[in-house]
Amino acid sequence: MSDPKIIKYPDMKVIMRKDFYEKFGEHLKKITEDTGATYFGHNLIKNYMEEGHKISTFCTHEDWHQLYWDKYRNEDPMEKICHQAAKKNNLGVVSWAIGQQSSPCGQERRMLTGVQDGIFLSFKRPENYFETFLIGWDDLDPEKLDTHYISHLSSLLKPLRDYHWDVHSKV
Repeated sequence: MSDPKIIKYPDMKVIMRKDFYEKFGEHLKKITEDTGATYFGHNLIKNYMEEGHKISTFCTHEDWHQLYWDKYRNEDPMEKICHQAAKKNNLGVVSWAIGQQSSPCGQERRMLTGVQDGIFLSFKRPENYFETFLIGWDDLDPEKLDTHYISHLSSLLKPLRDYHWDVHSKV
């Protein structure tokens, strides 16, 4: 089994959860089959943009994930907008379609992953945490986004989310 990859940048510590690929490979295939979502990321962020800023992160597009942290970790306008909203209102949601064309980060994400649209969803958690979901589709059909679809997607993501909370600080 792969181990998490720890990267210490001057302003933050990033723990890339490479151990999730093997543990959740079949489950991630089911998410794609059932929902059409081809991109999934989950971040647990402690002390966002403050001293002690630490992120435990997982993404289904490993090449993009590495590039993002190396090149765009402080240059992603959608991430900043989403977390500013979450900081102020406890919840932030941003559509990728808004930012994909307007930033180099969004353009490169789209080019490398093939994802045409998606959402950032971030909310505050106790003890100065943010929890962030990134979900993307190659071909999003907005008519599918009803309460049944969202509920089913949430139930599929729950095991990965729960496991991430259990292990995020044990590195």
